[in-house]
Amino acid sequence: MTYSNVVNIALEDIRVGCNASVGGLSLGANKMLLFGANNNVGIADISRCTVLALLSGHTNVITSVKWIPKEKLLETEFISCSADATMRYWIQNERNTSGWDCLQVLYGHSSTVLGCSLVALSDGKNLLASLSSDSTVRIWRSDIIDRQWETIQIFNFSPQIICSVSLFAYSNSENGILLALGSVDFHINIYHSAYIKSQRLGQRFKFCIY
Repeated sequence: MTYSNVVNIALEDIRVGCNASVGGLSLGANKMLLFGANNNVGIADISRCTVLALLSGHTNVITSVKWIPKEKLLETEFISCSADATMRYWIQNERNTSGWDCLQVLYGHSSTVLGCSLVALSDGKNLLASLSSDSTVRIWRSDIIDRQWETIQIFNFSPQIICSVSLFAYSNSENGILLALGSVDFHINIYHSAYIKSQRLGQRFKFCIY
């Protein structure tokens, strides 16, 4: 059987609804907006008010998304967090800039990953702090060569739950990083990448980065 007419099919539009509670949003200098759409990650171009992509892979609702910052460059990588207890590391396809590839699934948490925070250092390394309803906070590190994330430290706050996290780099070295954690006990704990003295607990904590 032969066909005389060839039909060309082209993608004209993508429409998607956000989660009922939009907790996952991240706007980059690249003018692209990340957002959670049920189990998927949506990517929208805010300059054209259009959805560019819908990325699947997570098996439960998206809780948070974060662009990975790049010094003086537009973002091409991001992290997604989910209630499936995992995070995913995504990178823009170099050959097809409209495509996105999941390079790694980050395992370690045993319950919903509530959120994350990232900092980029001048030597190409990235640091990621993730928090979960399993009462733990994990510190991850990756470098520009192998692009693989590994856990370098775990904080366990059981039975309390940490509900917010922020990493801040005030210098280009791994010894110049602050980690702030907000918990449900009305306290904010701040850690230094070397150590600081906790006024509440009266003992020293080490935020170890090797």
